[in-house]
Amino acid sequence: MNGNLFSQIPADLPEELTEILHQQAKLRIERIISKAHHSPDDFWYCQSQHEWVLLLRGQAQLAFDDQSSIQLNPGDYLFIPAQRRHRVNGPQGAVSIALSCLGERPAMSDSVSSA
Repeated sequence: MNGNLFSQIPADLPEELTEILHQQAKLRIERIISKAHHSPDDFWYCQSQHEWVLLLRGQAQLAFDDQSSIQLNPGDYLFIPAQRRHRVNGPQGAVSIALSCLGERPAMSDSVSSA
């Protein structure tokens, strides 16, 4: 399977778009496109799997229920452990890749890394 992460991005995007690019037993790879979408004020993502996110284009800010937040810029990546409550605040033309995995947590830092 092949494709281009920047192709077929709708001009009009009323809500965040998530597409599964690949999935197998313990791995899911998604393309996430968000133009200016925010999580509702009373909503938190709280996923059962670990998630590794790489921002390819645009900007995004993630807020966590411990009052911390992280600004992502192109090339930044972030590991979000399973059950860590978070939401999206202020994406601007964001195209990102999310890898979700089940099982033991990989040996990665919880912090954002810039290229």
